Amino acid sequence: PDQPGPRGGATSPTPSPAPGPAPAGDAGRSSDAGGHGDAEQGAAPGRPGGGDAPAERAGEECRLSLEELAVAADLDLDLLRDLQRFGLLAGRQIGAEVLYDEDALAAARLAARFRHHGIEPRHLRLYRTTVDRELGLFEQVVAPLLRQRGRGEGSRAQNTLAELGDLGDEMRRVLLRKAMREFLGGD
Repeated sequence: PDQPGPRGGATSPTPSPAPGPAPAGDAGRSSDAGGHGDAEQGAAPGRPGGGDAPAERAGEECRLSLEELAVAADLDLDLLRDLQRFGLLAGRQIGAEVLYDEDALAAARLAARFRHHGIEPRHLRLYRTTVDRELGLFEQVVAPLLRQRGRGEGSRAQNTLAELGDLGDEMRRVLLRKAMREFLGGD
C-alpha cells in the first residue's frame, strides 16, 4: 500500500528499524536527533474491541486512528491537526478511516517532547522543509539508477538512498553539535 510522499507522490511504507524514530517524511531510517528509543516508549492503545496494541502485533504495521494517536503521543487533537497542517504528520486512507503508522506515532511523540520546551508545530516546519530539500538532492543521485531499470537497480537505488540518508543524518549531527558548542561559548 502507498502513502503520500514528501513531493506529493506515493511511497511504499518501509518498516522502521528499531530503535529510534524516523523523522517525518523519512523512509524508515532512524535518527539520533531526538534520542533513540522514543518511538518505543509507552504502548500504543489497542483498537476498540481488540486487546492488542497495533504497534506490537507480530508482523503488522502500526495503524492508529487520530484519536488513538493523540492518546499514544499524549497530545490533544488540535495539536495533531497542526502537525498535519505543517506537513509533519500524514495518515493513510484505509476504507472509511484515516490511519496513522509508526512513523506518525514517532513524529507525534517527538512533537510532544518539543512542546515540553515551548516549541510548537509551526516551529517544526523547518524539519519538513529540510527533509524536502535533502530528498531533492538525493533524487538527483538516485533517479538515474531508477531509470536504468536493470536487474538489481531498484535494490541499488534503495541502498544508495539509505546510505545518503545516513550520511545526511551524520552531517546534520556534526554541524549541529559544532553550532551548539559555539553558541555556548566553547570552541
